[in-house]
Amino acid sequence: MKKIISTVICGSALLFAPLFASADTASSTDFSHFSGLQMPSGNSTTTPGGGLQYQDPGLMPAMTQYPNGPRLIKLEGSTTVYWVSANNFKLPMITRNVFLSYKNKDADVQTVTQDEMNFYADAKFIRLMGNATIYFIKGGTKQAIPSSIWNSSGEDAAGIIDVNKTEFASYKTGVKVKSVNEILPQNADNSVSQSSQSQLTVTMDLAMANLSVHPGESVEVTGTIENNSMDTIYLNGIGGSLGSLELTMDNIDFFTLVPSSFKPGESYAGPLFAITASQAAAPGNYSIHFHITGGKTAKDSQELTSQNLNLTVN
Repeated sequence: MKKIISTVICGSALLFAPLFASADTASSTDFSHFSGLQMPSGNSTTTPGGGLQYQDPGLMPAMTQYPNGPRLIKLEGSTTVYWVSANNFKLPMITRNVFLSYKNKDADVQTVTQDEMNFYADAKFIRLMGNATIYFIKGGTKQAIPSSIWNSSGEDAAGIIDVNKTEFASYKTGVKVKSVNEILPQNADNSVSQSSQSQLTVTMDLAMANLSVHPGESVEVTGTIENNSMDTIYLNGIGGSLGSLELTMDNIDFFTLVPSSFKPGESYAGPLFAITASQAAAPGNYSIHFHITGGKTAKDSQELTSQNLNLTVN
């Protein structure tokens, strides 16, 4: 007999205006290398006061600007709301409880285009309000960063987002960061990459974190998977550790029901896999850990997300 445990899951651009240096205080000979502006110097002249004047008005770059944070945003058709900090870093609120814990209202959330969403950098660091410890977040897990590693990382403290207890608890606690390279995105050749890491999250309600099963029975694990990255993500495998040889994982649901790839903002809610306890399974509590692997291609096998569950055999 199979016992089915269901869940109820809830998960925030205009174009950026280049930053211009003041022409009145800059050199009056060449304005082709202003920060944020690439333009052949032959297309401009200078005014007597040192100002920049375009010979062809059609060469004037667009100056539409996306709003600065703080703000709440989401993509059309997505349930994931992102908080955008005052420094324009975005952080997904991975559960509805997190969203409500800040006394937010749905009317406060603005629906934006993909370009506008892409404008805001993905947050990598959080800190519990009133606490000095900085955490690195990846795939729904938070990892404490020793101060010595943070100080040597070269990361800007402006990228840290302070969160309340509800949001802090929504991230699973992982092992402490042991090397500065762990908090810097890595390419296949182990060189540092400036691109954002994929953030595929699996979220479940609290009732789902505690399962029970009788010997000879199965329990079906259901949940929601949502791609919170800006890339199409392929799900290529699922695995885990069950804590006993008398417990087995049946992943047929994962390979037959769960989509093999997710575009940005897409999600799935339903069965993920089942756990079967043999007739010989000893009564007791078991810690279940499972993870989903994949990446930006159908051949990638990096760990995208993981989750811990408690199983009681009785």
